[in-house]
This record gives sequence, structure tokens and C-alpha cells, in this order.
Amino acid sequence: MTGRPLRVTLLALAALLFSAMALTRLALAVARWNVLDEMFSVWPGYLVLSGLVWFLAGTALAYGLVNGQRWRCAWPRRFFWPIPFIIGSSG
Repeated sequence: MTGRPLRVTLLALAALLFSAMALTRLALAVARWNVLDEMFSVWPGYLVLSGLVWFLAGTALAYGLVNGQRWRCAWPRRFFWPIPFIIGSSG
């Protein structure tokens, strides 16, 4: 027994599942680039990049949950600080 709660283990497995789905999206977008480019108005690179980003995010989340990493809450302040200025100035 690892001492980790069952909820944390299930959450890590769910993160790995979503990470695998994102990796599948990335692989299929690369393999079917020509088909996607002809059939849809969305640039296939968007699917590749979003698949890569979500794969890395899901893998990092699962790794952190399994190894008991303490997550810092500083990243929202770093990346989302301009949003109040954008929302406030748009009206």
C-alpha cells in the first residue's frame, strides 16, 4: 500500500487517459495531414499543437499526482494577469 488515497490514484489514471487521447489526436493529425487540410477549414497544425500541449499537460499532471508533488498556485498570476485589463478596456 502506497498510502496514497484512491481518489488521487483514479485522478492520475484519468489524467493519463486524457493524455493518451491527446497523443492519439497528435499522431492522427500528423498521419492524416493532407486529408485534414483538404476537408476542413481548420489548419491541421492547430490539432498537432493542441494535442502536444494537452499531452504534455496531462503527463505532467499524472506525474505530479503519482509522485506527490506539491503544486504551486503561482502560474495563474504569471499567465493571466492581463485579463482584467483586457476585459475592463473592452467595454
